[in-house]
Amino acid sequence: TPGPGSRGFGESEPLDRTVADAEQRWHAPLAEQGRQLAVMIAPELAATRVEGRMTSNVLDVLLENAWVHGRGRVLIAVRSAAGAVALDVADEGSLSANLLDPFLRGVSTGGGAGLGLSIAQTMAAVAGGRLVLSRRSPTRFTLFFAASPTERGVLTGDPATAHPASLGPST
Repeated sequence: TPGPGSRGFGESEPLDRTVADAEQRWHAPLAEQGRQLAVMIAPELAATRVEGRMTSNVLDVLLENAWVHGRGRVLIAVRSAAGAVALDVADEGSLSANLLDPFLRGVSTGGGAGLGLSIAQTMAAVAGGRLVLSRRSPTRFTLFFAASPTERGVLTGDPATAHPASLGPST
């Protein structure tokens, strides 16, 4: 599967660059399945700075899950959500109601070990965000970042103490 570039840990970059790089990595694998990858970025959020490497890794996990387990068109969207920046990865598939928490380690609907989403959730926290399953059908995962930049210009938020309403839906 495609992998992120050679970003250094802690380096900030514009969110639109992170998304464009992911689009380049995942366009061909999805196209080989006859699936479209679309990107929508709210213009006012394009230059938002994020921790590039971890955000890129989270995107790769979400896009790989859409590639392996999802169906139909895949959408990467960057939008505002209740004072936060939301990065969505959605497809036209659905998660089984039997899968109560897709972030639990060892939970898999395919041949994998079920670690990808759990690791992605941890990486999201390292990047200053919060990763949630925001919709089961059609499937959408959302990476939320608090909308207040630090002195370095990287968006941060403490997902352990953030009020769920401030970071969007958790289910």
